[in-house]
Amino acid sequence: MSFFEDEVEKLDNWADDKRKGFKAELKEYDDQIAALKKEARQAANLPDKLAIQKKLRDIDKKRNTAWKEYDEATKQIEKQKDKLIDTVEKRLRQTAETLPLFTIRWSVV
Repeated sequence: MSFFEDEVEKLDNWADDKRKGFKAELKEYDDQIAALKKEARQAANLPDKLAIQKKLRDIDKKRNTAWKEYDEATKQIEKQKDKLIDTVEKRLRQTAETLPLFTIRWSVV
């Protein structure tokens, strides 16, 4: 039972670390987008607004890619948890069996 609990805890910790990393990355993109939107509203001329909109589009693409990676990582975590559960289930179904491998006969003379 301890093996299972240890492995689940490791998986959960790893999953939390991955999630925190992705959330930090997504928050950084969101902050950049908010700053650029503010900058676009305050831009004095159309060429500046267009340049800022291009930057916004690029960052938005990066954010969408990060969301996809986050989703894929979540799926991978679930697959690993399922694999661990299957492994433990197989171990629980195992049975021990004793078979004689050989017989020794001896006599005292």
